[in-house]
Amino acid sequence: MNPFLFHFLLILVVVFQSCNDDNDTGPQETSVFGVSNRIIVFSSNSTIYSISEDGTNQTEILKMGSRIASLDYSKSAQKILFTSNDGDFTKNADIYIANPDGSNQIQVTNNNLKEIYPRFSGDGTKIAFTVENTNGFANLRVINTDGSSETHITNFTDSIKGLAYEPTWSSNDMQLFFIGQVQEYGLHAIDINGKNLKLIYASDSIELSSPAISPNVAKILCSGYRALTPEIGDIYSLDTNGHNLENLTNFQRTIPYSFLSTNPAWSNDGEKFSFTTNRDFALTFPSPYYSTQEIYSANMDGSSLIRLTNDTIDQRFPIWK
Repeated sequence: MNPFLFHFLLILVVVFQSCNDDNDTGPQETSVFGVSNRIIVFSSNSTIYSISEDGTNQTEILKMGSRIASLDYSKSAQKILFTSNDGDFTKNADIYIANPDGSNQIQVTNNNLKEIYPRFSGDGTKIAFTVENTNGFANLRVINTDGSSETHITNFTDSIKGLAYEPTWSSNDMQLFFIGQVQEYGLHAIDINGKNLKLIYASDSIELSSPAISPNVAKILCSGYRALTPEIGDIYSLDTNGHNLENLTNFQRTIPYSFLSTNPAWSNDGEKFSFTTNRDFALTFPSPYYSTQEIYSANMDGSSLIRLTNDTIDQRFPIWK
């Protein structure tokens, strides 16, 4: 699949979906009773919510004037990180931070650049993000949480060989892993001083996106898209050196509909992960070709799959507090 089309699909989620789960042979959903009560934060259109791990106690945290396009949380800084243009449709989205309850909202950036995919460093003092240029190339930058000391990590000027999306920090905050097109499309790593750029993983059969580093082990969670007919989206893990790719969800579909699974996030203890998928969304009139992303969690071996939300509006970017 063309990488530009893949990112377009992730944003629009214009995919087919089935009304019937009887043909699934992947992980089975289980009862939510008996699980612990950790909190997951997620966005739905222009609103950020929190929800208990068992799917109860959904609570509104904050609401912006327009769609929230990215979301992250720092346990170290006790802050929420997100992007929005707050209803000003004449400009691109800016980066904001806020307290976990939505208070003390601070605008970190204020310009007309297209700033996407912001992520907190492990210590909560810096933010990595992508700036997408109008000429088509995309570069990584790092900024302090107060908006100072912006650093250019990559300086690509070629839209064919210069794309860097979805940065995530290494466990020691010394590297950034990202999805991009640098000679070859795939998962890459680069030191935060802009040196030692290297390809970690690339494949013609599985395209990865949405990387997330484990808090405890040298593992990365990614969304993966299997280039089949129909195309299938799963959540994968792999070592930080690119070895031992493993399909954690292994969803199957025998009828001709495609679906996505994306936005994977580790629990703080590394024992569970959350993600979004539209695999279970029933097609509804009058828009049968558009489907809704909902939030799920599972154990790290893919067992005990739990659906946490059930709505007609996309639920995105689940992260663990």
